[in-house]
Amino acid sequence: MEAQELRKLRIAHGLTPSQLAEMVEVSSRDLLCWEAPPGSPHHRPIDPSTRRRILRQLALWRDRQKRQALLAVAYANPQRFTLQPFVPALATID
Repeated sequence: MEAQELRKLRIAHGLTPSQLAEMVEVSSRDLLCWEAPPGSPHHRPIDPSTRRRILRQLALWRDRQKRQALLAVAYANPQRFTLQPFVPALATID
């Protein structure tokens, strides 16, 4: 994963560097060093295990966001509650 790709993925998921760093349990400074362009003196390559953790956390985040969006739609559905009057059944005994 290149620096540009990491940054694009983070932005596409709507996360700040500090939020993603917290999810991956690293410092935000490390994350910014990984996102730095390759020619920059601050650039550091990402090790494979951290790369896997980042991709896994982003996938979990995306899944959680999809579930929350589906719940929001379900709760906002106008047909969730129907306005039907309550009429008790009247039993007659002859």
